[in-house]
Amino acid sequence: MKRFLLIVMLALPLCAQKTVPWFSGTGGAKVGPGSPPLTCQVGELFLQTSSTSIYGCTERDTWTLFSGEGWALPEPTVSAAAAVILDYETGQVVWSKAPDVELKQASTTKLMTALLAHEYDPELDDQVTVSATAAATVGTRAELVTGEVIAMSELLRGLMLPSGNDAAVAIAEHVGRTYLGGTDGATGYAAFIARMNSRAGELGLGHTAYATPHGMDAAGHYTTARELAALGRVYLGVPALRSISATLSYAGTAVSGGPANPHNWKNTNRALGQYPGTISGKTGTTVQAGQCLMALHQMGGNAYIVAILGSTDRYQDATAMWEYAHTLAGTEPEGLTGRSNTAHVDLTGSWPTTSYFPGSYPTNGYGIYSSSAGATATYRFWGTGVQVVTSRSSARGRFDVALDGGTAEMVELYSATATPGVVVWEVQDLPLGMHTIVLTVRADRHASSSANTCPLEDFVVTR
Repeated sequence: MKRFLLIVMLALPLCAQKTVPWFSGTGGAKVGPGSPPLTCQVGELFLQTSSTSIYGCTERDTWTLFSGEGWALPEPTVSAAAAVILDYETGQVVWSKAPDVELKQASTTKLMTALLAHEYDPELDDQVTVSATAAATVGTRAELVTGEVIAMSELLRGLMLPSGNDAAVAIAEHVGRTYLGGTDGATGYAAFIARMNSRAGELGLGHTAYATPHGMDAAGHYTTARELAALGRVYLGVPALRSISATLSYAGTAVSGGPANPHNWKNTNRALGQYPGTISGKTGTTVQAGQCLMALHQMGGNAYIVAILGSTDRYQDATAMWEYAHTLAGTEPEGLTGRSNTAHVDLTGSWPTTSYFPGSYPTNGYGIYSSSAGATATYRFWGTGVQVVTSRSSARGRFDVALDGGTAEMVELYSATATPGVVVWEVQDLPLGMHTIVLTVRADRHASSSANTCPLEDFVVTR
C-alpha cells in the first residue's frame, strides 16, 4: 500500500506540500475505510477511502485532517477487454471495466459444467463411462480413454485442474443421459447444453449463453465479466467445488477395461502459486477469447473475486485488481504463504514432474527433480521475497539461481547428512510486484557427491 503514497503526494496541492510541516512522507501511509488508527507517528498519512479524506499525524497519536477535498486511489491498469472485482461476501461490484460487454469465456465455461454435475450428483459418486466421442475431444485434455470408468469426484478434477475438454464432454453426456432425459450420448449432450442455458437464466445471467460444455470457440457462446463473477460466486459457494479448484495437483487412478489408467493433473491456474492468498478459480484460453480468469483471493477479513475476459496477461491483471481492492478496504498484508507452489513451475530439459517420493517431502508428498546439466525450472511470483525449499543429501548436485535476469548464484545441495525441507536459497525485501527466478542444473557437483540430482520441494513466497 505504500506504493500509493507517492501518487497521493503528487496529487496534493503544491501550496499544501510547502506549508504543512509534517508532510514529508517519511512516516509512510495507511489506507482504510474507517477512522484513523488510535496511534500514529509524526509524518504518517492516513487516506480514508470512505470519504477520500487525508489525515496527517502532526504529533504522536494525534491525527489532523489535512484535506477533505478528496483524493483518488489510482485505478488498476489491465490489459483485459472486460474485468470486474466482486466482493465475495456482499456480491457488490468494487470496480469494473466494460462489465456488461458480451465476450467469449473459453474454459471458464467449465464453472457451469461443474456446478451442474454437483447439483445432479451431490455425492459425486456416479461412475461415468467415457465414450469414444468424449475421449476424442480436442484441446486441453485430461487424457481420458474410451471405456474408462471414473468416479464423478475424480472426473471433476480432470475437468477443473488440467481443464480437460474430454472430461467436460464425458460429464455432459453422462448427466444429460442419466438425469435430463437423454437416451444416448448425443441426446444427453444436447440436453445438458440446454440445461446450462436454463440454469444461467435461473441465476439471472441474462447475457450468458452456452454452446458447449468446455468453452471452445463457438457461435452463440459468450458471457460478460459481471456475470462471470456472479457465476464464480455461486460456484465458490459450493465447498466441494471450491476445494477441487484450489488443488494444485492431483494423482488418481480410474479403471479402463480392467487395467488401471493413472492420471497426474496440474492446475492451470497459476494465480494460486504466484499471488499469495489466492484460494480458488478457473482459467480459460482460446484464440478468440484470449486469456480469461475467475479467481478468489482472501487476505485478512476481505475476499474478492476477479473476473477477467480478453486479457493478454491475466495474472498481472488479477494482481493489480486485488491490490486495488485490498488497498481500498485497508487490508493489512500478510506474511508467508503456505507451501505447495511447485505445481506452477515451467520446466525445460529433463526436469520431470512425474516422479514420486512418498514420505520424503513435507508438503504434497512429491517433488520435481533433474540430473541433466542445463535443465531449467522457472518460477514467477507476486510478492516481496521467495524461499527455495528442497532436500540435501550425499547424492545431490548443484544449481544456479538467477533473479529477474540478474547474475546467477550457485546453490550447493550436497550434504553428508540427508535433510529434507531446507531453505537453500532466498531473497527478501524486493519491491512488491511480479518477479522471476530461474534455476539451472549445473554440470559439476561436489567432489564427495555420488550423483547430480537436483530436487525441488517448494517455493515459499513472502507477500
